Amino acid sequence: MTTSLSSVFHYYVGAVAERQRQLGVVIGDSGWDFDMNTGLLSFGPLRLSVQVLGTEADGDRSWLWAWGNAQSGIPDQLTEYARRLRDYGAAHDISEFTERSFPLEVANGHQLSVAATGLLEGRAYYRGPYPGGAIYLVITDAKLAMPEGDPLRRLLMGFPQTLSAYPIDRHVDALHGYATNLGLTAVATDASTVAITDGTSRATATFDDHGRLASLQSTLTPN
Repeated sequence: MTTSLSSVFHYYVGAVAERQRQLGVVIGDSGWDFDMNTGLLSFGPLRLSVQVLGTEADGDRSWLWAWGNAQSGIPDQLTEYARRLRDYGAAHDISEFTERSFPLEVANGHQLSVAATGLLEGRAYYRGPYPGGAIYLVITDAKLAMPEGDPLRRLLMGFPQTLSAYPIDRHVDALHGYATNLGLTAVATDASTVAITDGTSRATATFDDHGRLASLQSTLTPN
């Protein structure tokens, strides 16, 4: 079976972006601290268990997976997610998951973190900047609640926000992925229209000639 980082990213980006927005509400403008010995990411008094995914280097603009970063002394128990993603990449022929390091032009930490958080059912991810680069951490702690609420309303509000937050090439694929992750049904009714339903209510998305979202409408009554 062959897939690609792009297909995984587009499938999960809507659902993960929603978790990122919720994380932002929880942590506000709190500063961050990460203790490699305990595996805890802290925002003030809030401490969350995480996995180390990898790092971005500003100098040569490269990505380095946690499992390939021997010089940093990352404990093995904190690289489990990165190693699981490497195994998934080997099984599905996704080279970005199996190559130790590569330029950020190939894939950056946000793209890889979206894929990891979605595939491995993380709660969210966090980019921790430091002089010379940034570390990407997948939050696994159940203390961080997952988004809740009416799925169709969440899609109507969340999908445009997702398109603003991430560089998404294939809007239609991202919409289908988000709908599926929310338990909704999305069906293309023609070349430029997708109908989304929860079995009772319905929304309609239309796309322009370049496959980009033109409108997203529903008969739902706003809260």
